[in-house]
Amino acid sequence: MMVGIPGAGIGGLFYILNALWMPFHEARLAIQGRSSLERWRMVKRQVTIALGILASLGVTGWLLGLALTTHLTSAAVLGLDLPHETRRELPRLFTYAALLVTLTTLALVQAGVTVLRFLVRPKRAGLASAGSDRPAAASKKSASCAGIIVLLALFFHQAPIQAAQNSTSALILSEHLKRADAAFEEEDSAVAEQEYRAALKGDPGNPRAMFRLGQLLDRRDPKESERLFRAYIALEPGDAWGYIAVAQILKRQSRNDEALKFAAEAVRRAPQERDAVLVQAEILARANRTERAIEEFEKWLASHPDDAEAWLALARERERAGRTTSARTALERAASNHPVNDTSERLESLSRATAPAFEPVFGFSRDSDGNMKVRTALGGDFVIGDGARLGLSFGRTRVDDNVDTQSYSDFTLTTKWRPRANLELDAAGGAARTDRIPGGMQIAAEFIPTARLRLRAAAPGNAAHLDIRFNRNLVDATPTLLARRIVRNDLQVRPVFALPQHLRLRGIGGTSLIQGNGDRNHRYTLGGGPAWSPAPALEWSANFTQSSYSHDTKAGYFAPEKIQTIETATYIEFERDALLVALDVGGGLERFKEFGFAFGRWRPALRGYGLLSLRLRPGRELRLEIDSYNTQAGPVLVPTSGWKYVAATASFRWALP
Repeated sequence: MMVGIPGAGIGGLFYILNALWMPFHEARLAIQGRSSLERWRMVKRQVTIALGILASLGVTGWLLGLALTTHLTSAAVLGLDLPHETRRELPRLFTYAALLVTLTTLALVQAGVTVLRFLVRPKRAGLASAGSDRPAAASKKSASCAGIIVLLALFFHQAPIQAAQNSTSALILSEHLKRADAAFEEEDSAVAEQEYRAALKGDPGNPRAMFRLGQLLDRRDPKESERLFRAYIALEPGDAWGYIAVAQILKRQSRNDEALKFAAEAVRRAPQERDAVLVQAEILARANRTERAIEEFEKWLASHPDDAEAWLALARERERAGRTTSARTALERAASNHPVNDTSERLESLSRATAPAFEPVFGFSRDSDGNMKVRTALGGDFVIGDGARLGLSFGRTRVDDNVDTQSYSDFTLTTKWRPRANLELDAAGGAARTDRIPGGMQIAAEFIPTARLRLRAAAPGNAAHLDIRFNRNLVDATPTLLARRIVRNDLQVRPVFALPQHLRLRGIGGTSLIQGNGDRNHRYTLGGGPAWSPAPALEWSANFTQSSYSHDTKAGYFAPEKIQTIETATYIEFERDALLVALDVGGGLERFKEFGFAFGRWRPALRGYGLLSLRLRPGRELRLEIDSYNTQAGPVLVPTSGWKYVAATASFRWALP
């Protein structure tokens, strides 16, 4: 109740309520024929007095309320930086609180009077109800009046309490957010995290605190950060930044397919938002969808040609796709818009990659049968289009087994074409000319055509690979095979299918036609196995392969009926600055079955390959390769079983200025 205002006490409020009720009561008596003019005059006077009291109460209460709420509001918000809406709601809070206290007090007094009436004077109430219905009616009226007052109190109770809670929560939340934002700007992550968590504890659905806390936990706790950003998306589905944040977290976890979905949603909501477009393009590139990434970068740069960072990214993806000419153009545009430190070095590297180049090669090999081979070659190539090169090479090979020596010369016209990032074609054609055998007769068959073709294709996202190889070459493992002009036509198909958890399933199938010296033989190969790549530069694999020949031969090479191999292998690659080292090592068991005999026992089989590449400067690269086998029947035509072999090749590629 409002202390100090005449008529605002408990008795005054009862008088006002009774006076306002009198017209309705008198109207009912008039209908029953029990009213009079004198009674209506009394009712008029009482109602006028009650209305006057209400008017004076309203004006006085309004003036006092204005003064009190203004003072309380100023005292409450002193020193606090509160939003305008919160300041505006505080006076209403204090008014509702005063009204709540008044109505609650009135309801309690009325309820107490009603209860005490039945407890203190129960007998009189009972006799009155037996003798006449008027006291009962009065009792019912009192109970009804009390019920109405209680209902009004309950009705008005919720609004001020809710307003009080909301305003208090708003004050606390505003203070936490103010301190958190200040710490975030000052890069004090510990304080910012603490304050944002406190804000979320008071208001779990606050989107600002949720987003900022997700940013703070992005690197340290990506799982919690992802949960917060997903909750932010649920609260703010129209904001592209929530989708961008989730996409970036998923990208770092290599969950590329899921990341692409969120990036696409971000672009759909904000097609002109730079971060949304570039994040989507970067995820496409990371997911090995290079062509689509190039398209997205090009589309963005068509309307934003001054974006140097996008030009750099486009140059990188074009270079990955083998389009060195257009990659150099993109890098030049990036340098013209915003010069960066590494542009000059990259430009020089791309310029050398598009320049004509020559490459001398020297190779040496020796096997367990005493066969030694020495090869020298010189080749060169030049660009004929973006992603295409044409080359020509000449070579000389000498084979010696300490008893006999054979030599031949060869030339090859080569071409490399990469029309798309996931499609690559290498083709070569030429001829080999054997030297005259001492004491022999020169014949036209000494000029032997050779060919090489390799097609590599990959599905988007590296879901599957296909490698098709065809080789027609002169067999030069021994002087005897070379003297008999043995030619091998080999076709191989190697599919690879991606599986979950970085697993892949590999297969190999092939057939070879071996002819020469009046003999034709076929070799068939079939096999496959799983491979696991926990990292891009590391792989473990297991394979089973079976090869078979159609018949035995006396042409000078080992041709059993069947060869079976079980192998486990490891591939590892290391690259740092200008140095690249790759190692492929395999070992297992092998057995073979000759025609007319049973399978022999399993014997160990080993193989190894190593590569060392050193880039001395842009356009100049030194390569050293080592290849070795210890096997019952190697991948090439060998003279005997139990064959051991080692080979080394050195080359130096020099791009012209």
